[in-house]
Amino acid sequence: MKLAHLAFLFCLIQFVFSDDSSEIPTPDATADDLYAYSGDDFRGNVPKKTHFIMFFAPWCGHCKKLKPVWEKLSKEINDDENSDVTVIKVDCTKETKLCSDEGVAGYPTLKLYIPDKDPVRYTGGRDIESLKKFITSSINPSDDADIAEHKDGLFDLTDESFNEHIEKGSHFIKFYAPWCGHCRRLEPAWLELAKAHIPSDDDTSSVKIARVDCTAHKTICTEHKIQGYPTLLWFEEGRMTKKYQSSRSIESFESFIKEMSGEKTEPKLVDNVKKPTPKPVVAFQDKQDEQEDDQSLLHLDESNFDFNTAVDVTFVKFYAPWCGFCQRLAPIWEELANEDFSLVKLGVKIAKVDCTENNALCKKYEVKGYPTLLLFKDGNVIEKYSGSRTKDDLKQFVLKHAEQQAEQQTKEEL
Repeated sequence: MKLAHLAFLFCLIQFVFSDDSSEIPTPDATADDLYAYSGDDFRGNVPKKTHFIMFFAPWCGHCKKLKPVWEKLSKEINDDENSDVTVIKVDCTKETKLCSDEGVAGYPTLKLYIPDKDPVRYTGGRDIESLKKFITSSINPSDDADIAEHKDGLFDLTDESFNEHIEKGSHFIKFYAPWCGHCRRLEPAWLELAKAHIPSDDDTSSVKIARVDCTAHKTICTEHKIQGYPTLLWFEEGRMTKKYQSSRSIESFESFIKEMSGEKTEPKLVDNVKKPTPKPVVAFQDKQDEQEDDQSLLHLDESNFDFNTAVDVTFVKFYAPWCGFCQRLAPIWEELANEDFSLVKLGVKIAKVDCTENNALCKKYEVKGYPTLLLFKDGNVIEKYSGSRTKDDLKQFVLKHAEQQAEQQTKEEL
């Protein structure tokens, strides 16, 4: 018995005086809990310090891709004692009111909040270097921040850099929207044209090729009365001098450049065929939801519905949040929006409309039950979907009708 007591005392002494703390487990926060704000956290901290915030939903495919980059950025900046910025995320499935109040219409939405200033929405690349550069340039803008630089001859202009860029010399500029199918089909030719006119350091007379994303830079597009996409304008010494309205081929672009540069060109034979021009689109709405170029699912309402369905093919889900069938379809619809439709000649967009908030719009399209799935082409309903609600069946339905519409459009142009 004495031996047992001695053994117990020995173990107790060894435990008390042991300095091996690694043997005692401590609870760690999960990765999902790190650097996350609740609504109370947001309201208490954001007005006091600069914050870069990702508003997300756990089921969102783009959010999942961004997650490791955002966590690395959060750790790197938040763990820096000298940092004046906090990088945070907000789960919009938990903080629905906060996300609604902050105008979050799609996921992920990235916003920079600087005290006493309007929040700035980030729409650039989602690699860590681009995110860090955005933070730095926003907090410490340099004198060179408004100077546009080209990549392979192509200048991406903003509201801030536009006027200074066109002040001297000749400029051929494309005004576009990322969701526009005609713009996407023009893009390869525009990139090729830019590469053919890479500016040299000693040649200030050569034309510069540029583009402006009108969904991100509305001020300059409104100023130049952009009413449809793409719009191609020629600027000379700071003034718009001519709108390009010919064929969208490299050859035609080069002939136009020679003409505007004062070079003599041989008369060009043009087939006596009248090609239809794309439907003009109302470029801006006061309450238009700005969708990111890589944000696939469009959230439409009465203010932006016509704007987003005006060109190409749009597959729209009319739903009610309380509807059980709608809730089961929601993750499938999100997956459908992330599918690749690039092989179709026409642009394809996947969208949804909440009928509890847009009653008049849903009545207009005779929505009598939820969910109602309608396929639009150039603003008109072409078919109501009534098949199986699997992702593959829905995708095949879209591909079938998009290809049919593309073939019909090609025939009309011949």
